[in-house]
Amino acid sequence: MAEGGGGDPPQKEDPELEKQLKVIEDEGNEIASRFQQNVSQELTSHLAKLEEEFRSAFDDRVKKVTSQCKAQQSEEMTKKQTDILRTNRVFREISRPLGDKWKPVFESLISDLSPEQKRLELEKVEREKPFMQSYKSLMTWKEIRGESFDIRQLLPALRDAGLEELAQKTLSILDSDKDALLSFSSDGSKPPSSVGTSGTQPKTPSLSSASASLPASAAAPGDGSGHNKRTVNAEEVLDDRHLLQIAKKLGGDWEPLAKGLGVSSGEIAEIIESEGKTYQGGFKMLWNWRESKTDLSEGLGTLTQQLKAINRMDAVQLLQ
Repeated sequence: MAEGGGGDPPQKEDPELEKQLKVIEDEGNEIASRFQQNVSQELTSHLAKLEEEFRSAFDDRVKKVTSQCKAQQSEEMTKKQTDILRTNRVFREISRPLGDKWKPVFESLISDLSPEQKRLELEKVEREKPFMQSYKSLMTWKEIRGESFDIRQLLPALRDAGLEELAQKTLSILDSDKDALLSFSSDGSKPPSSVGTSGTQPKTPSLSSASASLPASAAAPGDGSGHNKRTVNAEEVLDDRHLLQIAKKLGGDWEPLAKGLGVSSGEIAEIIESEGKTYQGGFKMLWNWRESKTDLSEGLGTLTQQLKAINRMDAVQLLQ
């Protein structure tokens, strides 16, 4: 017997089986590819949805914070505006009756300054015209205090000087209704007058409803026939609010009016040096001029005439 080779003979490959296996493999790859594609699309869609939700929530949050900031700023501005109006009204209504009694009040208000500083500040106020000194002293006190200025400090200073009536008047202004003060800013009308002894606040008529009888020189211009002429209240028309409006209309071009009103060249030069040719300088000039007048009805007629003389009818309209 011949010896064998020692192993199984090689088997023949089945082409049909290989073909079937290839089909199964291809189908598996296609299924895997489709699954991966679907998962990728779903994941992308989910991520896009999450991103949109995040952006929407972020935008809502930004809008809310912005709205809160605007509301807070508006509230702060309203409070600041109200404080300014109160201070301006106190200074305006207290300075005139304060008159030549301003010095002890002013010294009390700046009592914490050094003797040398107090002397310099007093000299600065005393350089003003006598009728301007009380107002100047209050403004100087405000400037000295800067950010720490508190109008309520005026109350004990007035009382220490024995001016209880002015202290009460100041207190009534500080307690004034905020809306009344704001109306003074928005429409040009005066806020209610200070509380009187009866505890009531008489309503001060606005410019449009003023009807006090005045001489012809203070009457608003009519049609020339003398009919339907509306009379105005000179004291009301020449208040600080209206003088400021006129000054803003004139801007820096107030010098011709000052000359027409009889303001001296020295005083004009002094105002230009301190305020420049600005509407602030024009307001100071008009304020000084008004305070020098004993007859405001006559003064109103003069101011109207001089504004017409320099062809500033836009400012004349503010007096009607």
